[in-house]
Amino acid sequence: MSLRWKLLAAFTAAFTVVFVFIALWVVHYAGATALTRVKAQLIEATEGTARDLPVKAVEQLTDLPKGSDITGNRYYRRVQNDLKSVQTTLPRLRPYLVARGEGETLDYLVDPSGDFRDPVLNTTPQTTVDYMLRAFDGTVYQGRNDDKFGQWVTAYSPVVNRTGQAVAVVGMDFPLDYVRAIRSDARKQVFPVLISGYLGLMGMVLLVSTLLVRPIERMTTASKRIADGDYELDLTRITRSRYPDELSDLADSFQFMASKVAARERELTQQVRRLQVQIDTTRREESVKEITETEFFTDLQAKAAQMRARMREG
Repeated sequence: MSLRWKLLAAFTAAFTVVFVFIALWVVHYAGATALTRVKAQLIEATEGTARDLPVKAVEQLTDLPKGSDITGNRYYRRVQNDLKSVQTTLPRLRPYLVARGEGETLDYLVDPSGDFRDPVLNTTPQTTVDYMLRAFDGTVYQGRNDDKFGQWVTAYSPVVNRTGQAVAVVGMDFPLDYVRAIRSDARKQVFPVLISGYLGLMGMVLLVSTLLVRPIERMTTASKRIADGDYELDLTRITRSRYPDELSDLADSFQFMASKVAARERELTQQVRRLQVQIDTTRREESVKEITETEFFTDLQAKAAQMRARMREG
């Protein structure tokens, strides 16, 4: 794998981790922020409704005999109309009024639709019932809770009479679909932006890695030429860069090194030639010496001298 693709793979892995983290954080932050606002508004609406409900009408309803039909009661209609007004103003909310039954049991007393007639335990998990019972002592908030009607976040606040006694509890359910919708919208808006930025950065990384690797590739080619004995290098594209950096300095040093190596090789070649001449001369001298020092050559010299002497005498 070339250096260019190694750089691209490394940056891709790093950017992938960062962008995935950003995407998850943005979606989580959007959902958490929405849930925090919902919680604050829900508690405010629940406490306001509990304060505004007619306490006398609520007390009259809680004093009616168990099992009696209260839907025709004028106090019931008044409380129901007040809850309907709340629901009209805040249509996402599901308000209702809960009263104590016998012992620690609870009964749905009033809701805008009039559908809640059963004991609370028939439609509500025990965990939610515990929150309702705690609400007789003050406002409480329950995070995600499920029942047969859906998934909610809920706030409960007591309806207090003049003596400070809690006579009933107002409950306000808010559907979690709203928070899910916000998270979905965040994903739809954030993901295209992040993906575009991600692809743009990958393109920039590829471009930058190409610009960084290209001088190194040229010097790699130059080193192969030097290995083959070719020292005529042209690295001016690197050494004469408009913006000099470490690579241009390296290329300059590399070219200087090539010229020094070429000069050194020429010098060594000349030395080898001179040494070869000396070796050849020495070998000739030694060969001549070996010939002249033999008995045959000495005898031959003597005979030649005798022949020259006879020629002079004749």
